[in-house]
Amino acid sequence: MPRDHAIGYCRGDARGWVQQTEGWAAGLKLLALSHAWGGNALVSPMHSISSALSRQDHGPTGERTISDYLLEEVFQRQSPEMQQFLLRTAITRRMNSSLCQVLSDMQEAPQLLRQLEKEHLFLVPLDREAHWYRYHHLFSAFLKRELDRCGTEKVNELHALAALWYEQQGYPAEALDHYILGQHMQDAARLLEELFAHFIMGEWWTLRRYFDVLPLEIVKSRPKLYMSYLFLVAREMPYGQMVKQLDELEHLIRVHLQGQLEPEIIGYLLQVICVMRAYMAYLNRDLDGLAHYLVSYIDQGYPDDIAFQYMDYDRRESMRLRSFHGVNGYLRRGEACFGAITERWYAEHAYVTSYYGVGYGEILMEQNQIAEAVRYADRALEVALQIKVAALLVPAYVLKARLELTLGRPEEGLKLLRQFSGILSGKDMEYWQPALETHQYRILIEISPVESAHTILAKPANEGDVAAEFSCDQFFRSMVRIRAMIILEQYDYAREELRRLRKQAEERDLLAEQVECALLESIMLQKQGFTDASVVALSRALVLGGPEGYIRSFVAEGEQMKQLLQHYLYMRRTKAIHDDGVKMAYVKQLLSAFARDKRLRGPSSAGEAKLDTKEVGLSPMEQKIFGHIAEGLTSKQIAAEFGISPGTVNTHIRRVFAKLGASSRTHAVQIAEQRGLL
Repeated sequence: MPRDHAIGYCRGDARGWVQQTEGWAAGLKLLALSHAWGGNALVSPMHSISSALSRQDHGPTGERTISDYLLEEVFQRQSPEMQQFLLRTAITRRMNSSLCQVLSDMQEAPQLLRQLEKEHLFLVPLDREAHWYRYHHLFSAFLKRELDRCGTEKVNELHALAALWYEQQGYPAEALDHYILGQHMQDAARLLEELFAHFIMGEWWTLRRYFDVLPLEIVKSRPKLYMSYLFLVAREMPYGQMVKQLDELEHLIRVHLQGQLEPEIIGYLLQVICVMRAYMAYLNRDLDGLAHYLVSYIDQGYPDDIAFQYMDYDRRESMRLRSFHGVNGYLRRGEACFGAITERWYAEHAYVTSYYGVGYGEILMEQNQIAEAVRYADRALEVALQIKVAALLVPAYVLKARLELTLGRPEEGLKLLRQFSGILSGKDMEYWQPALETHQYRILIEISPVESAHTILAKPANEGDVAAEFSCDQFFRSMVRIRAMIILEQYDYAREELRRLRKQAEERDLLAEQVECALLESIMLQKQGFTDASVVALSRALVLGGPEGYIRSFVAEGEQMKQLLQHYLYMRRTKAIHDDGVKMAYVKQLLSAFARDKRLRGPSSAGEAKLDTKEVGLSPMEQKIFGHIAEGLTSKQIAAEFGISPGTVNTHIRRVFAKLGASSRTHAVQIAEQRGLL
């Protein structure tokens, strides 16, 4: 054969060899074992083996592969005892000596396992201690095909043995797999009923797969399992159809199962139906119905079954007020729903207590009821630490950190978030890391604005943050990046991002995001010197936030926002801008909140703290005039407001200064803020 032709032939052999043995490593091992045990010398492996294969009966599965041929050669050279061991242990994805003993029914199973390991016979260790093993996938597939020749009954019997062993050893998920593979559906249904809570808390897609396999008649024969199934498929079923199913199920339990089941079981099933009705209300954004059914759920006594308290398992976000289905940043809706649920569940150590408690705490914080917000945040975190579910822990820690920032302790908030990162498991940390990091950056902006802004923008934007639609946490991450852009005066980029986010927030009716976009736009425009445009953006924030009672979002923007509000109030009073429907009382409430915020963070000196106890004795007119001073109006503007002369205004102002012990307008406002007079 010419040399070039020979090289081409060998290359063709090589490609075929790699393809049919699924990689060089497995192929070379097969060749080595075959050769070591006296197999044919392979001058041209593809030629000699293909010739051998062509002479054999390929059976119903079609042409056999090279790996099949060599694996059969390796298998046939084993002792009958080893062959039996290999076949009977082939059904499981992993094995140890104890399981092998059960499956093979051989006392010497541990020795046979060690022999396989010693001879490198396609046995792969799964841990350093060599406790768990599996067969190489090629060998495993071959053995299963050989085992199938023994008949379905034998294979199913082995799966039953494996399932029972796994269940007894505390590996229920693997036991469930073997019950299903072995067609032992009643046992599978029994175990799935027990495992429902485990899967619904983190692997509901696996749960869905199991229900797809189990016959529906078996599922329906177990009322608890059937309700678990309905709970799972609720999203896929029209609301009316699901309500009908629940009505029929409740009728069956109340009428036909009375006397057939224990009263405790009847009570449990009715409780689950109640919480499922709550879940359907949640899916349909019926917040009143959700609150009603969850309160009814606890009033009739709820079972210690976390699965049916986990109402929001696929919406894992760090802020309830923004992300909860149907609330979307609307404080009135959230307060009516979260408040009713939390007040009733407050004393319980339950998932519901923490889940809705965080949402209620966020609402109270936005309403500037900080002391009450801290109370609910503490309770939510206490319960979350007991249950130890990341979907509870993350929002609770985030709320606590945000409250620390509100109380003027940003370093404490940062410390909380950093400490918490060490609590999460690797898988949870991977999921939650972006959100936790973003909340840390939001606090760092308050501590060291310029340095933090550079750090934030040095990191590339997350790919998901440029998607057509993204989560509330991704919205928040984009907002933090925009804040960094504004700090570093990258206004063109910030303007474009704000336009994009605002459009999405409006399309999805996300109120908190719309308010924040308007506030950031107002601040950015004011920094650029576009005062009129800044007031327009602020007006939009007030129009959005006023009806819902937004306060904290404004106050958190600091002194610049206070000045913008004072300017807005002056322009409204002087008719410099049209009436946009914003109530003046709301603007005054926001300005007063800035003063309360300063007191909340603590007086700057012991002397200032003592001033709070003194009587000032301002007359009604002095109080009104001083209110206008605090809003930034001049004497001439105040005079026009009351129809008096500027000189009269100045006389009142001097009296106010004397009563407060102030030397200037700025000093007087500072004293009044410290003493709660504004």
